[in-house]
Amino acid sequence: MKVRTSHSASPIREMLSRRDIVALAILVGSGLCLILGPPLAVVAFLLLLALAASIVSPCAATSAVAASVPFVFHPISVRNAEFSLLEIMLVMGCAGIAVRTVTVDQAQLLQIIRLDMIGHWCVTLLAGSLILLGLISLVTLADAQHRPESLRELRVVIIEPIAALVLTRWTVRRHGMWPLVIGLVGAACAVAVVAVGQVLTGRGEVIGDGVGRATGPYPHPNNLALYLERIALCATAIALLARRYRRLMVPIVVLLMLGLLATFSRGALLAAIAGIALLIWISRQRHAWRWFAAGIVILIAAFLTVAGNRFLASGSSGDVSSRELIWRSSLRMVADHLWFGVGLDQFLNQYAPRYVSPAGWPERYTSHPHNLVLDVWLRLGIAGLAVLVGAIAMLMRAIRGLRRQTIDSEPWVLGVAASAMIVGGLAHGLVDNGFFLPDLAVLTWIGVGLIEFAVQPRPPTSAASKWRT
Repeated sequence: MKVRTSHSASPIREMLSRRDIVALAILVGSGLCLILGPPLAVVAFLLLLALAASIVSPCAATSAVAASVPFVFHPISVRNAEFSLLEIMLVMGCAGIAVRTVTVDQAQLLQIIRLDMIGHWCVTLLAGSLILLGLISLVTLADAQHRPESLRELRVVIIEPIAALVLTRWTVRRHGMWPLVIGLVGAACAVAVVAVGQVLTGRGEVIGDGVGRATGPYPHPNNLALYLERIALCATAIALLARRYRRLMVPIVVLLMLGLLATFSRGALLAAIAGIALLIWISRQRHAWRWFAAGIVILIAAFLTVAGNRFLASGSSGDVSSRELIWRSSLRMVADHLWFGVGLDQFLNQYAPRYVSPAGWPERYTSHPHNLVLDVWLRLGIAGLAVLVGAIAMLMRAIRGLRRQTIDSEPWVLGVAASAMIVGGLAHGLVDNGFFLPDLAVLTWIGVGLIEFAVQPRPPTSAASKWRT
């Protein structure tokens, strides 16, 4: 990516061309109008307008995909079907790339297939393995009458989010990584403002354990926390490591953290600790560990002071926490379906009628085991666990590679940011959902694409030295 050195240009103009900005504005405007539920004729017009903008600027479509992530639970009706805005933007982005691709010569086409479609063979193998295991799970379901639910999850959680990986690859090779960052951070800031407003005004919040918890555009505070924590960690990494954009990013980090605090999520606290610890370790900022430890103590003390009941609540009708009760029931489910699990999106159908304990009755409608390892096992079987272990091993290898790098380039900074985002999500996934939601899956694949590009060998350039100035 060519780094512009003009100090008169706005930060956005440094990152995107005028054509990209106009296309992104059209896509965002079309998306917001679609969420309002206009008549079918208007929907058709908006979809055509979005398609045209995606063809003109596929990188703007990628940014729009990142911006549409938090609106995944707001369906858009198209005739008799419903799709999320995230699905629509993924389709638009892929269509834009497809149209642009058919116009190139054969040599360029082969390069696009090799770099954008195939990429690093390990990452593509991981994506293909998930699709294969998802297809296999359709014929090994614990209850075949619920196959439609599995088919839908295969589409929106396994197959469609992989398109975000392709879009990320295409975009970062041509336009750098800022189109993705603008989409992610811009939408997250708007969501954080809404979250803080809900707590301050007492409107739209959910009361849990005696404290009002923000939901934002999500149905539950925990969903909001799972989203905001990832973007907050990404923004924190940029603020810490990219001095050039620190003035811009620090206020954004503060806003996102306030939005995250408004969820009063204990899992988000765990994610923040893990993600920031990784940032300090990779960047080798030894003195930061003292501030990190002090920050943890202050944060926990503030949590206990403001919402002590929430921090210490078990969430069940007994002394054992709801999470532990769900894990025990999940282990019994695993014992009954050891090799293939129960299938995609089948946990609720098995848990409520067969495995829920009396003390865990308040959480009888949970749709997942609140632990990533158990979740993968029950959805994809033992083979899914092998894929998870392989993915974590790849991530750890990439993180070690980032730590060994000495050039603080744009790919390095945002590769570290993506690593913190994914590691934070994994930490929260130990006690909640870690992957199997459309928004979390898309964010994961975007992060994988950023890390993949960051660890690719490339010759040092003079631009790298300007990145942190």
